[in-house]
Amino acid sequence: MRKFIITIFFAALCSSLFAQGRIFDATFLTFSAPVPIMKWGKLEGNTSGDNLKRFYKDEYNARHFGLAMESGTTFYMHKTEFVDGFKMAIVWDFFDLGMNMFRYDDQIINIAGTTRANNGDTVKCLDLFVNYSMNVGLMFTVSPIQDLCIDLYGKYRPTVGINYFNQLFYEGSFDKIFVNDDTEGKNKLKQENMRIGGSVGTFSVGLNFRYSFAMAGIEYIVGKLHYAASDYLPRQTMYNQMIRFKLGFVFTDKY
Repeated sequence: MRKFIITIFFAALCSSLFAQGRIFDATFLTFSAPVPIMKWGKLEGNTSGDNLKRFYKDEYNARHFGLAMESGTTFYMHKTEFVDGFKMAIVWDFFDLGMNMFRYDDQIINIAGTTRANNGDTVKCLDLFVNYSMNVGLMFTVSPIQDLCIDLYGKYRPTVGINYFNQLFYEGSFDKIFVNDDTEGKNKLKQENMRIGGSVGTFSVGLNFRYSFAMAGIEYIVGKLHYAASDYLPRQTMYNQMIRFKLGFVFTDKY
């Protein structure tokens, strides 16, 4: 991914020597499909285990739903236009809201004492992650032809996250992702709760293609989210790595 972005950047920079387009300050609105990758959802400190999306898919055949919406603006530094069609900008996303949701079926295990009520019943489970951030970064834009802009950017993205869960847990196991202890003879019952997390160490890099008022792009996000303890889960640090594929609209003084 890094080599791909570097290659695109230098190709765009070289093309700016022949650029003829004009670059305007712009406001944008995008919608994207987040794709959890690599260690997404894995707990820091766990040497075993898997990406949370992959775990839910393999273990429960879970359905994943992801959606994000982002709105922001660019402020071009006009003195950076060394040649026609190349500028640097400060990019500010004042609204970035995204979610990843997992839905699946699981079975209750209730063997406490002589009680076996509801044992084996199938229930609907939900694990929902919602993130909000305000992002700021540096953008390089080239415009090789009129109305076409290519953006390469990096952003710093302090994030607030909410995790709502309605799932089955084994008694005495606080790790909902990797159960390392012996679960034989334990109840597996439903728990519902919500917790809040955050991060001041999340970053992203991305590439946009803008033509007239339409935009398409790809963004790679990396960082960790630190979740506070709930009534059932302890404090946890989870990896937050994903790719977003974006489609959106651009608004400038020109249109």
